[in-house]
Amino acid sequence: MPGMIRKNPVPGPDTGRSVITDGRVEITIDYEVVDLEFLDPEYYPTRSPMAFIDPTTGLPAYMYSDRYCFLQTYTICNVDPNSQPLTGLEFYQMLHSHGADEYGPAVSSTYATIAPEDALQYYVPYNPVHQVGNFRYDVTQWNDIDRTGATTGQTHNDYVGFSSTREPDWVDNDVYRGHRSPNTIYKPPAGTHLHIEDRLLNGNPAIYYDEVAGAMGWSLGALNSNETVSITVAFMFGQEQEPITAPVELVKMDDLPPETEVRPGDEITYTICWENLSQDAAQDVVLVDYLPEGVTYPGGSWSFDPNFTPIPPEPGYDPGFHSYTWELGTIEPSGTGCVQITVMVNDRAEPGLVLENKARLVTSNMGAVQVHWLTPVACWAEGPIHVDARATGKNTGVSWQDAYTDLQRALARAAAGCGAEIHIAAGTYRPGRGTQDTFRIPDGVSVYGGYRGGRTNPDGRDIRRYKTILTGLINPTTRNDTVVTMGDNTLLDGVIVEQGEQRGVYVVGASIDIQDCTVRRITGIGGIGVEVEGSVVSARRLRAIENVDGLYAKAGSLLVLENSLILNNAHYGVRALESGLTLTNSVVARNGLAGSGYYGLSIALPSQIPDIHNNTVVHNRNEGLFFFDSDPNNPKSPDIQSCILWYNNAGGRQMAGCGFRRYSCVYDPNDPTGQDYTPDVYGNFSGNPRFAYADCTDPNALLNVHLAADSPCINAGNPALSYEGQRDIDNEGRVLGGRVDIGADEVDPACADVFSALDWNADGVVNLHEFNFFSRAWLTTDPNNPICDPNHPGYVSDPNALGYVSETDKLRFDAKCDLDADLDVDLEDLALFLEHWLWQACWRRVSGGMFPLSMDAGGQTLEALAGADAASLTLEGDFAVAYEPWDLSRRAALAQILAFLKDIEPDYPDPERLRLLQECLIEEAKILREPNVGLDLPKQF
Repeated sequence: MPGMIRKNPVPGPDTGRSVITDGRVEITIDYEVVDLEFLDPEYYPTRSPMAFIDPTTGLPAYMYSDRYCFLQTYTICNVDPNSQPLTGLEFYQMLHSHGADEYGPAVSSTYATIAPEDALQYYVPYNPVHQVGNFRYDVTQWNDIDRTGATTGQTHNDYVGFSSTREPDWVDNDVYRGHRSPNTIYKPPAGTHLHIEDRLLNGNPAIYYDEVAGAMGWSLGALNSNETVSITVAFMFGQEQEPITAPVELVKMDDLPPETEVRPGDEITYTICWENLSQDAAQDVVLVDYLPEGVTYPGGSWSFDPNFTPIPPEPGYDPGFHSYTWELGTIEPSGTGCVQITVMVNDRAEPGLVLENKARLVTSNMGAVQVHWLTPVACWAEGPIHVDARATGKNTGVSWQDAYTDLQRALARAAAGCGAEIHIAAGTYRPGRGTQDTFRIPDGVSVYGGYRGGRTNPDGRDIRRYKTILTGLINPTTRNDTVVTMGDNTLLDGVIVEQGEQRGVYVVGASIDIQDCTVRRITGIGGIGVEVEGSVVSARRLRAIENVDGLYAKAGSLLVLENSLILNNAHYGVRALESGLTLTNSVVARNGLAGSGYYGLSIALPSQIPDIHNNTVVHNRNEGLFFFDSDPNNPKSPDIQSCILWYNNAGGRQMAGCGFRRYSCVYDPNDPTGQDYTPDVYGNFSGNPRFAYADCTDPNALLNVHLAADSPCINAGNPALSYEGQRDIDNEGRVLGGRVDIGADEVDPACADVFSALDWNADGVVNLHEFNFFSRAWLTTDPNNPICDPNHPGYVSDPNALGYVSETDKLRFDAKCDLDADLDVDLEDLALFLEHWLWQACWRRVSGGMFPLSMDAGGQTLEALAGADAASLTLEGDFAVAYEPWDLSRRAALAQILAFLKDIEPDYPDPERLRLLQECLIEEAKILREPNVGLDLPKQF
């Protein structure tokens, strides 16, 4: 480490020192081993007590350490070269040790403050930097056999701990998992490391990638130049022995009959009793009852007696901590006593959960003891549970105003049986800081995303506009293993699940539904968008995008997919092993991107005949469909009906392991240009399916598989099957022309307007995306224009003269924006562009379709953008081109365009279309208006 001294500069008996610095802070660490038998062995005690919470009784206890322990003192000095003060100093000491079996399944870690006599308080350190005394503040942990039922050969508990004479400001302790194996680095899902990372000490989001357990932390305030502050901790060890009970016992209860559930308006009387079990008097005793938020203490605020005389709040109540304090003084040996406090349940009590009341008794000579009491709360609120990350109310989920801000709280309430529906507002939600944290949807619960939330029309639902994102991204290097885990008979509707390490959605031993969801970017090793084990999953309008595997149905499962998009997955689009698969009206495109051996659809050893009906399987790197069955005499070959398989496998075969299909359009390497439209006896042909955007150069076009108006796939599907209740990929009817079309798209014969040459990003609408490109090319000239030739009579050489063409103007020229083909982009081109403004393909005019290609894709219609706030005018999405900031020349171009639109306004035949364009560009002008930037808008604006 930088600045570390490699040899001991303070030689002495069992001592050491190291120095660490970063240029501003210098930390000197002094070590000293202590032989606790420095005391007369006949003197009791000759050891240091290790306090902990007994897991059996829940009460504080302690035992004595081994003979040797060691002191470690940290001296922190401000060595800032600019003599600047250091502020907000925080110091944490973490304990990483697991006693007898470091690799056991669990380690218990507790914090306690019992203060019996301590041998260390009589020790005189060799190095006076060590500050000794009663090390009463203890974090103790041990390999916990009883808690885990482990059979790892452990025969006893070994204890290890560290203690301080200074009370910590923060404490972390829990039951932690042991090491997975001696050779595996493992970061546990809970613990101090997560809390410290949350605080971003020194801007560092990650501190340790092995195990970290109990810890104490201290706030050290500020240090001026060359000032120091130090803190001493003692480390000790001990084997299992009979624990010594805490000297004071504390008991708490309420006055309710067993299993009574309370609701707002009910009264609760808590009784807290104590007994001094020691032979010494407990000194300076203070009892504090920390009340839950879900109750109100009536004496905590001003009130009036019957004569309207003001009654002040009771002095024992502290509104800041919502607590009540009793100064008990001295409790003699065997002394007992009780106090009572009556409270009223309020509407902060979470329906179906519990009220947790904690009481803590502190002494000056015997440490502290605490106890808690749980009171169940009735399910006093009906209707859905509300979740809104922006809510600022009572955090109970009973309304949008008082919505939970954390989805996990809503799931906990639903798991308690209080609420079968959860409604989530737009926002980003995370399962937790531990890699094993997951959103676990309880049995029988439905989760709906896409709500507006807030105060105005909070029940408004639009899953594309109000995106609900469930993300597994913990920090830039760490992700939750599984983002969502589904229980039996559950529904996930209208959410984006993303950035898990292993799985986006995990289903095991359950029957569930998924609807209108996107699962994307599950990119850890073997990452799976939706993993299904021994389950039945029905998914409609699912987007599985940019995962390692899109969906994987494992043994004993049934996967039913309808109207879904399976796109851009590195390995398999859909993988079914020893399972059933039904895939209808869906698109499987651009999968297997990682290399050979991966397919759009992979079906092996199916449990039933797979139904593959009315799908478009295109642009996969290898075969679009792979099939394998170990029984050659009775193979369960897929039933392929009315499907398009084209552009897969770089012009090679489209299927592997199977070949039989009906009424399908399948590429034939023997017909490489796709000219053969002659159907075989089963209605199949190999001719080009003719997609509407086949000639578009934008990358989106590869995934836009809408049929052209003259496609041979129209009215060519199997007429004998039933399509009742089915919809195509755009939510249009499945049979519109008297007979079903081949593939996932159905063309309405009443509307052949499925393509525009100005729809440059192939999203079915001409809007701001196209205008972005047009504006970049505004007032530019084709380098091949004759007027760019110095020998041309019209050539202008003066940069300040009208008609001069700069090199920048030539470079910015974009041929597709030269709509009148006169080698420049000017007002005539703008007039032509305006004729196509807000054009929409027929399939874009139907709500509920699967295109644009992702739930949060760009290509918003101007109706949604006009009048929106300025920030919404930037395009978003997986496939959209960013709407880049305009430079000064483009700001000037915007002003010219607005002036032109104003001039043509009186005579333009479609005033509403013109008005929408004007409003949108005015909003853009407002965004671009900056100090000292000359943007001359027409006066009318």
